[in-house]
Formats: sequence, structure tokens, C-alpha cells
Amino acid sequence: VDARVPYSSQNPEVDLAVGDKPRLLILTKTDLADPEVTKEWLQYFKDHGQPVLALDSRARSVAKIVTNAAKQVLAEKLANEQAKGM
Repeated sequence: VDARVPYSSQNPEVDLAVGDKPRLLILTKTDLADPEVTKEWLQYFKDHGQPVLALDSRARSVAKIVTNAAKQVLAEKLANEQAKGM
């Protein structure tokens, strides 16, 4: 979602499609957003149990950061699958 308007830029259809599956909210365009307001939004989403990242999608390290965060969000699911031999 857009870091400048993170609440209103979310697509409500995603909630319906995802259901109760784990997900990671990524705030993009952080270079265009007010850093203090972005911090407040990050805290808001964390307080509501939503894993969240704020990124400048042009940075080279984005793929690694997103992959590591997704692994954390999916840690329980990945552990269960590994225990089943998957």
C-alpha cells in the first residue's frame, strides 16, 4: 500500500480473498511520505497485530528484506510443513 495513505490505499477485496491467512503489509513510497507519520502508521498496524514493513521499493535490499519478513510471518506454517516432511 502507499505509505502516504496506508489505510485508504488498501484494497478491501484483498481482505476477502486472504481471509485468515497470514499476510505481510508493505508500505511503499516511503521516500515520498512523512517519516514521522509513517512511524505512527507502522505502530498502528503493529498494535492491531498486522505484520508490516515500510520500504523504498527502489532500494537494492528490498527483496531480501521482504523475504526475511515473510519467513517470519510464515514461520509457524513453514515449521508445520517441515515437520510433515514437506
